[in-house]
Amino acid sequence: MRAKIESTGCFLKNVISDHTIITDSTPVITDKARSIIGYVMFELMSSKKMAFSSIKLPCVSKMNTLSKSQIIIHREKSVNYQLKDCQWIHNSAKFTAVGGKPNLKGVINIYGLDDNGIQTVQEYEKSVAIECATFQSSSSNKRHLAVGNFEGGLEIVDLEYSAKSLYSVKAHQGLIYCIDGIGGLGIGCGAPELVTGGKDGAVKIWDPREKLPVAKMETAVGATKRDCWTVAFGNAYNSEERIVCAGYDNGDIKMLDLRAMALRWETNVSNGVCSLEFDRRDIKMNKLIVTTIESHFYVFDIKIQHPTKGFGYIKNNVHKHTIWTVRHLPQNREMFTTTGGNGSIYLWKYIYPEDRYKTESDGDKITNPGKLQLIQNQLISTQPINNLRWCPSKLGLALSTSFDQTIRLLIFTKLNLRVSMPIEGGVEISTSRTSSKAPSDSNFSVFSFDSLKYTFLNYLKSAQIL
Repeated sequence: MRAKIESTGCFLKNVISDHTIITDSTPVITDKARSIIGYVMFELMSSKKMAFSSIKLPCVSKMNTLSKSQIIIHREKSVNYQLKDCQWIHNSAKFTAVGGKPNLKGVINIYGLDDNGIQTVQEYEKSVAIECATFQSSSSNKRHLAVGNFEGGLEIVDLEYSAKSLYSVKAHQGLIYCIDGIGGLGIGCGAPELVTGGKDGAVKIWDPREKLPVAKMETAVGATKRDCWTVAFGNAYNSEERIVCAGYDNGDIKMLDLRAMALRWETNVSNGVCSLEFDRRDIKMNKLIVTTIESHFYVFDIKIQHPTKGFGYIKNNVHKHTIWTVRHLPQNREMFTTTGGNGSIYLWKYIYPEDRYKTESDGDKITNPGKLQLIQNQLISTQPINNLRWCPSKLGLALSTSFDQTIRLLIFTKLNLRVSMPIEGGVEISTSRTSSKAPSDSNFSVFSFDSLKYTFLNYLKSAQIL
C-alpha cells in the first residue's frame, strides 16, 4: 500500500506540473487537474483495488475557490481619534489619515509599515477637526495635502515641513463634507484645481493661487439648501474640458461643465448620495458610479447623452446597507469596490454590452447599460467602512478606515482572475479572465478527462499497482 501511495504521488506530481498555468507570475492549477487529484485521493483512502474504470469523472464547476480573488486584512491599527479620510502619499510607502479628536481638534497622522505592523511616523494637530483630504491638486514632486474642516475652512499643508499651512481660506458656511482635485500628480490636463462641497449646499472650484473661488454652484435664493455630500472631477482629457459632478443629501446629482460654465445634466435617485466617482478623471467621460444611503448604487454610462433622457444606467442593491464609498481600481477602470454600512467590502467588474448604444424612436442615441459581475465580498468590520483608497503603484493593495477607529491595510489577491458568484437581485454573473497568457474556459486543459484517466490507469498498471 505504501508503494502504491508513493507511485500515485509521483503521478499526481506530474499531473500538477503539466496542468499548472503561470498567470502574472502566479501558478494556477487547472480545475480539471484539481478534480482528477481529488478523485485519486478519494480512491486511495476508500478502495484497496483503486477501480478507476468505474469512476465517472465530474463536470468541473466554474466556481474555483482557490483561483478567485480574496480580500485579506494584512495589517490593522486602532487609533484614538475619529477617522474621516485616508490617502496614500505619492512616491512613498507611507500613507496619511485625517480626522478629529473628542476635543474637536484636527488630526493629520502619517503612518508607515514594518515587520511589527502599521507604525505612526508623524502626528500633527490642527485647531479644527478635519472631514476630508486629497493630494489630487499637488504636484508629483511635492506632498501638499488639501483638507476641509468642520468650520468650513479649506487649507493646503506641506507634509514634508511639519504640516505647515501653505494656503488657507474660509470656503463654506459650516462643515466641508467633501473635496477633490485635478491637475496634480500628473493626472488630468490643465491647471491644478480643487472642488469642495459643504453643508451650505454650495459647490466651489478653487485655484490654489487665488483666495476666491473661480467658479461656484449655489442654491437659488429662497430655495431650500441641501447638504452637498460628495464631489468629483472628470472629463479632464485636455486643457479646456473639465466636468464637476456633485451629489446631495436629497438624492440630487448635478453635473457642471466648467468650460461652458453651465449645468450639463441633473437627475434625482430618491435617496441621499454618499459617494460618486468617474471611472477615470483624465479621459473623456465614460462611466459614473453613484452610491446612496438606502443600499442602492447606480452605474451610469455617460459616453453619450440623450437630449431628454440623459444617460442609461443599471441599478443594484446587493449591499442591503448604506453604501459609503465607491472606488475604481487605478490599474483597471472596469473594476471597483463599494463599502457598506455593515462593515463589508464588495469587489465588482463592469461588463460592457455588445451594443453600447441604442437608437430611440425619436432617432437620438442613448447608452445601453452593461452588466455587473460580483468578484468577491468580505465583512472586515462591525462598523461602517467610511473610506477606502487603492494604492496607485501596487495592484491589489488598499487602505480603509471605519467607524470603529481602525485603519486597515488590505490585500486583494488575483485581480487578474475573476470567478463567478451567484448573488441576489437578478444580476447576471459570468466568468472571465483578463490575462492573455491564461486560456479561455473552453480550452482550460490540454488533455481531456478520458485521456487523463487512460494515462493514469496505464501508469498504475505499469507500476504493478493494479
